[in-house]
Amino acid sequence: MRLIVLALFFSLFITIGIGQIINPNIVESTILIDGQFDEWGAYPEYQDNRNESESNDIIKVANGNDSTMIYFHIEVNTEFDLFDNNTLVLYLDGDGNPQTGTSINNIGAEWKVDFSAKKIFDLSDPEFSIKMSGVPVIALPTFTSNKFEIGISTTNLINGKKLIEGPQFGYSFLFDELRGDQVPADGEQLYRDFNKFNRNQSVKYNLEQQENTIRLITYNVLHDGLIKPERKNKFTSFLSATKPDIIGFNECWKTTEQQAKSLLDKSLPGSTWYVKKLDGNITCSKYEIVKSWDVLPKSRLLACLIQINSTTQALHINAHLSCCAKDDRRLEQAVALSEFIEKLKADSTITKQTAILISGDMNLVGLKQQYNVLKNGNNKLNGSDVDSTSLTDLLAYQTNGKSAITWRDGKSSYPPGRLDYIFYSDFNIEPKSAYILDCSLLSPKELKYFDGLNSKSSEISDHLPIIFDFSIK
Repeated sequence: MRLIVLALFFSLFITIGIGQIINPNIVESTILIDGQFDEWGAYPEYQDNRNESESNDIIKVANGNDSTMIYFHIEVNTEFDLFDNNTLVLYLDGDGNPQTGTSINNIGAEWKVDFSAKKIFDLSDPEFSIKMSGVPVIALPTFTSNKFEIGISTTNLINGKKLIEGPQFGYSFLFDELRGDQVPADGEQLYRDFNKFNRNQSVKYNLEQQENTIRLITYNVLHDGLIKPERKNKFTSFLSATKPDIIGFNECWKTTEQQAKSLLDKSLPGSTWYVKKLDGNITCSKYEIVKSWDVLPKSRLLACLIQINSTTQALHINAHLSCCAKDDRRLEQAVALSEFIEKLKADSTITKQTAILISGDMNLVGLKQQYNVLKNGNNKLNGSDVDSTSLTDLLAYQTNGKSAITWRDGKSSYPPGRLDYIFYSDFNIEPKSAYILDCSLLSPKELKYFDGLNSKSSEISDHLPIIFDFSIK
């Protein structure tokens, strides 16, 4: 039996078939686009228990919205890559009227969202399409999964029109349009009252670093941004404002150790900096780097053993995994990183008292396997943490935002995504605060706290920095 769970089903249209409305007084919670799905249990859900296909069979879809975005959670019976090599499309009835637009699965669709094409099409204008990055559309995870959550902005005009003109909107998901699965089922409709939106709240964070904590920042600075004349002063302002203790830079191809050190000396005078470079990665630390390694030649994996104090050390690995379609290479790098940590544990270079931090631009697109190896280790019996359990994936959110995306480029065909990560040993690291700094979303008061930054400061790179404050137990 199919179940339609619709908190706000609008009464002008009737659900046809065997669907039913359940729990109309459901209390909604904040939707966060982060690749986690716990909050979706409180949202309108359509369950499809038909088995039309061994692959690409939609199990359920949930939906919500706030004043600026519409959100979807979709679960399928097999893993796939949402933005490549699939046939999933979403049709939207933006004016909420099934009698207007293109008749698709009992709605009158004005828009087609084609995930593999990474575009939204105006069905009334065959000549028009817009890249998802220009809307924007955001969705996580960026790697293969059988579950995704999707957010589509409704604030910008598309082809001169609002995506949702309301007060209601309808939707339908289809896999393999000619002969595949569709939600809702034949004869049924999914509509929602757009004006009765959930007032989503952003995740709480603390900009100010607490006493007796260490601040780690990871930042892909985009093509030697630290030394580019038009950007280096902006990075000086960023460093002065955020005051890192350890920072891992990526894409410092031509930047030297001395240039990075000089920038830090200018930004934070009075501090002593230890700097190591490998390929395009530069690691800078206020604490002495007592040893460093090239984990896998020509792989942009820089490991540093950092002496925090007389009794405490941290192993920091600054990683920049291979980009784009190089799944095999990324897996090789992830496995090498995991095996390197195991080797250091085996020869007692690191002990249970050694904090482990892996940070950087991981480029985790394509197959989920690379993420699993980074988090869980390559040995099924022994995880990469010092107690042989899995490392923790630090889940940070944009300041005043509702997503975990760290990369966005309006010129790219790909929509914004989460490419930058910090994994840490929860056995001996206690997290205090974490956030993705997006200056365009900061309030005037917050910008004043970050003296020297302005609302456009995040434009100095296509990546956003992750800021992590922690203590070592």
